[in-house]
Amino acid sequence: MPVRGSWRFALGALLLSGVASPIVMRHDVPERRYLELATRFPAAVKIRLANGSDGEGTLVGLRWVLTAAHVAGGVQPDDLVVAGGKSYLVERVFMHPEFRELAMAYLPYDIALVRLRLDVAGIEPASLTDQPEVVGSIVTFVGRGGFGTGVAGVRGEDGRLRAGTNRLEEVAGPFLKFRFDRPEDAGVTELEGISGPGDSGGAAFIDRDGKRYVIGVSSWQDTRPTNRVQGVYGVIENYVRVSNHYDWIVRTMREGN
Repeated sequence: MPVRGSWRFALGALLLSGVASPIVMRHDVPERRYLELATRFPAAVKIRLANGSDGEGTLVGLRWVLTAAHVAGGVQPDDLVVAGGKSYLVERVFMHPEFRELAMAYLPYDIALVRLRLDVAGIEPASLTDQPEVVGSIVTFVGRGGFGTGVAGVRGEDGRLRAGTNRLEEVAGPFLKFRFDRPEDAGVTELEGISGPGDSGGAAFIDRDGKRYVIGVSSWQDTRPTNRVQGVYGVIENYVRVSNHYDWIVRTMREGN
């Protein structure tokens, strides 16, 4: 179960090293379709740290970015968030108060907010919801960095934004679970994909009644079904449930303004 980001050396025998890349795709679908889908998700932003590493996040307010706590733990004031091709300075980071590094028990709290110094112009933030998720719903993952296919796994990085779809497999307590289905599997989606090793902190988006919501934050990947290989068919991706932390997110944004 590799956790991506700064913790990758310390979570015991079940964990593999890995840093979260963008989307791993079906091997039988043209890559251009994943690139085209990504252009419809401008609220998916890049967090660029002064130390040279990157993370993913989602614009959920004009000055607010939702991400994973294990990504935000490395973010400092005056680091950058890139949104719509423009860079915005970070003002402050709000980690979930229950989160602790290097402990699996705290992964349910792997969520954080980043406040920017200035409003992001020209991008509509994604909406938040405390409504329960529905198993079988189709979501969209968006990310940059490493990419590949379900057959070959992650094969490289080029910094381009890709997006893929997936079906919610299970709501398991604090996590939303998604499986990377093979083309012949019954539940496979047309643009099936999974987050890879630089996608940490990215969103699981869902559209409801004409609005776009973020319902999950990319946290960790369970590679036990794939003999410890990341980003191949059969791997399980775990997203922290936004609904579990809705009150904390809304309160933090209100009090931080």
